[in-house]
Amino acid sequence: MDYSALMKLVAGPSIVEKHECVQVAGNRFVLADAWHALKTHEQQYVRSYAAVARAKKAVAVGRSAARIMGMWVLPAECEVELAMPNGHPPPKSQWPEGLVYRHMTIPDSDILTGGLKREVRCTTGYRTAVDIARIHGVREGVIAMDSLFRDQSDANKVVTWNNLQKAVERARGKDKVRWAREALEQCSPYSESPYETLMRLILLEHGIVVDVQQQIGKYIVDLLWGTLIIEIDGYVKFEDKPSEAVRKQLLRENRLKEMGYEVIRFFPWEIQNDPEGCIARILEAKARADARGPASVLPAIIPVPEGAGWVK
Repeated sequence: MDYSALMKLVAGPSIVEKHECVQVAGNRFVLADAWHALKTHEQQYVRSYAAVARAKKAVAVGRSAARIMGMWVLPAECEVELAMPNGHPPPKSQWPEGLVYRHMTIPDSDILTGGLKREVRCTTGYRTAVDIARIHGVREGVIAMDSLFRDQSDANKVVTWNNLQKAVERARGKDKVRWAREALEQCSPYSESPYETLMRLILLEHGIVVDVQQQIGKYIVDLLWGTLIIEIDGYVKFEDKPSEAVRKQLLRENRLKEMGYEVIRFFPWEIQNDPEGCIARILEAKARADARGPASVLPAIIPVPEGAGWVK
């Protein structure tokens, strides 16, 4: 997302006098045509940004903080989450529609300010991931945590893991901190998308443990269970040149099959809306994979960084 461009869409009430607008937060508006051209996750970002930008003392927390920072968040009703650093939110009768205040104290060390998002304040990525797990459950906590490792070197992944562990420990004694601990146990520093993480968690809930981002020949596959490759297809790759994307996908899939692997693919909406159907298809595909016999090309061994806390 182009965060700077999205922030520039938000305007004050004077714009309503001349144009058809959508109210995104209090006295903050976006031109209707521009609003309807946005994707759902972009609209969610704009709502979160606008609500926090107009707040004088409040801090974005939970899903709202994650959206502002570009962390992974599953699609959900866009309820803006704020908190007062002193832990004392305004009376519920004063909460605008679509906004909720979380009862939590936030020290200055857990607040981000400045930079591109200088008009807003939000919790740090580590604090945000822990709060999401405590508020919204283990699944969403793992997804938020996994996103913190994205595009990092192995050395930085180790640092991120250690900082997450410290953030969980700092939450000791808070409500549902056990969910944050469980999320840390289940998170992976190698996931490449929120739906890859979600699929891995659904499989784990069914007692199926898979390897993440394995290299087979020249290809990196999303999830690997024995000789079954589970790929998660986002929609972005098909937007600009769909025919070329499909051609490359078929070539890749055929080569992997020639190496002795079964390949099954899923789109995000299938994973979120029909997890049981996905599991049924995966079990059928695993039976086909097992019937193929051993693969001719084995996955490469991924070296474990020194000090990696995720290795049990």
